[in-house]
Amino acid sequence: MRIVSGTDLLSAPERELPQVLREPIRVPVHGVTLVHGPPNCGKSWVALDAALQVACSGRSVVAVLGEANAASLRGRIKGLLRGDSNREPALSGIHFVLDPPEFENAAALDPIFELCELVDPYLFVVDPLASVFVGDENSSESMGGFCRLLRRFAANELGALVVHHDRKPVHGAPRDARGSSALRAAADQVFSLDERAGVTVVRNTKSRDFPRLPDTSFRLESGPSGPSIAYGVSGAAHTQLSPTALTILDALARGPLTQSDLRKVLHRSGSALSGALESLIESGRVVAEPSGYRRGAGRPTRLLRLVD
Repeated sequence: MRIVSGTDLLSAPERELPQVLREPIRVPVHGVTLVHGPPNCGKSWVALDAALQVACSGRSVVAVLGEANAASLRGRIKGLLRGDSNREPALSGIHFVLDPPEFENAAALDPIFELCELVDPYLFVVDPLASVFVGDENSSESMGGFCRLLRRFAANELGALVVHHDRKPVHGAPRDARGSSALRAAADQVFSLDERAGVTVVRNTKSRDFPRLPDTSFRLESGPSGPSIAYGVSGAAHTQLSPTALTILDALARGPLTQSDLRKVLHRSGSALSGALESLIESGRVVAEPSGYRRGAGRPTRLLRLVD
């Protein structure tokens, strides 16, 4: 036990909080980072790219991949390398655990703990959570037990990165990771991915101890060595979206709404909402159609829906 006075804390020299990765996602050392999103939005690509970045810096990685097979993994790695043979030696620093054991308890994970002791990883990846999770995802007790196991990894001078699926869309409810909120509560960093028209937007929706990172984006692009990630996509297919615009897209993903209903669902009104909505209409992401309903003597209300 240590007892430190407030004066001593304030007089201690400032130090930069250590991070495994800074962009496009942040993975703090001793911390847990959650990346979640709907199917086929690029979550596993982001996790694998993070592993490759760490390996190329000369650090080791342990990646527990519950749904990957050797063939698909090989193709993704080739795509991320983009034909750069100078980066290939770094792959020896990534230790993939395929067909992993379920994270039932600490004893079941002894082989992975032993691997971590052997290779001393800087990054520990679980992709996806559902492939190793035991119990009821909606139970705070079961999810809390899983988070405690993650903390055991994160305590060893490394960052833990967990990939998880979104819950099923519910009309009017904000998009979030599936299952108990205990996982989000335990995470130090949370990144939400959302794909629209081939472009995935990455939002830092929770950040403990650090300022939130600005929204970024990527798309999967074909190349001679296979698909790869292109970050910072811009142009007609994507414009930097504000948090309000992303919230509108989330709401409309569950079904068309009138502008009045949209304000009620989001509990927002005013120029910020109107401006974000008009920007989405102008960019072709949202279409506004007459609803056929007229309130009073004014013009008919508009029915808003996402463009397919």
